Amino acid sequence: MLTEEQLKERQSHWTATDSARAISGEYGGLFAVVSEKLGAPPQPENEAMEIGSALEGPLGQWAINKLREAGWQVLGKQVPAFSKTHPQLSATVDVSMVNNIGESSEYACVELKTAGFASAYTDNSDWGDVDSQDIPLYVMIQVHHQMLCTGDQFCFVAAWVHGRGRLLYRIERDEKICDAIVAVYEHVWDNYVAKKVLPPITEDCAEQALAFYKNQPTVARQEVKPTKELEDAVDMYEHCRSVRLGIEKQEKISAAKVLRLMGNGDFCRIKPKKGVRIVKTKIKAFVSNHPERTQTTIKIDKG
Repeated sequence: MLTEEQLKERQSHWTATDSARAISGEYGGLFAVVSEKLGAPPQPENEAMEIGSALEGPLGQWAINKLREAGWQVLGKQVPAFSKTHPQLSATVDVSMVNNIGESSEYACVELKTAGFASAYTDNSDWGDVDSQDIPLYVMIQVHHQMLCTGDQFCFVAAWVHGRGRLLYRIERDEKICDAIVAVYEHVWDNYVAKKVLPPITEDCAEQALAFYKNQPTVARQEVKPTKELEDAVDMYEHCRSVRLGIEKQEKISAAKVLRLMGNGDFCRIKPKKGVRIVKTKIKAFVSNHPERTQTTIKIDKG
C-alpha cells in the first residue's frame, strides 16, 4: 500500500508502471493511468500482486547470488532513478548492480517478476527461452523505462514463472522502444494530464472508467441536456443490457439441462468443438483439457 507521500510523488512523475500500462493496455490502460494522475485512488492490490510481493524477497536473493557468480555486486535495493533528459520520467529499481571489469564498470538494474501463481489457467508462453529477448510486452516496456532513467545499456529480469521455475534474462536496450516510451509520455502528459482531461473509454479500461465515474459527485435534481453522443451511449447501454440478460437466461437454462441430462453422474467426457471450454456458472463447471487425450473432461460440482 502506497503512503500519501508516495501517491503525491507518483502523481507528479511518469513511472515505469505508467509507461507499461499506457502502452500495453493492461491494468486499466491509459485511462487508469491518467485518472490516477488526476487524483483517483490507485487500483487495490489483487491476489497476484500479493503473491508477487511475498516471492520478491527470495527471488531477488536468488538473482543476486546468480549474478555474483559472474562478478556483479549490489549497489542498492529499491533505488529511485530519474531521467537526465526528461526529469519527469522516474523509476524505482528493484536491485541496482555493478560489475567492475578491469578499469571500467558496467551498471545494470534487476527487475523482479512472478507469473502464473494466482490462476491455474494463466498462459505463460510469452516468457521465452532465457537466452532470448522474449518477455511479456508489459515487462519489456517497464525495463526500458528503467533504462531510460538509469542510462544503462542492458538490464536483467529475474522471473519466477509457475511451472518453469526461476529464470534470468538479460535484456538489451532498444532505442526504438525508448523513443516510443518518451513519445507516449509526452503526448499523454501534454494532452491529458496537464489539461486535466481524461482519455477516451475503450474495452481495456471499461471497468476502471465505470468505477471512476460512479464515484464522481452529482447534484440532486440537476437536469442534463441530451446530446447526440449521450443518446447514442444510452441506446448502446440498453442494447447491451438486453443482450446480457438474454444470455444469462440461456446460460441458466443450459446449466439446468446439463445437470438434468447427467442425472446422478459425477463427470462425462465430450469432444471439444473449439479447444478448451471453461464454463463458469452457479453449478461450478470445470473443464480440464490434456494434450495427450483427444477428449475434454468436464466435471460438474453440484454443491
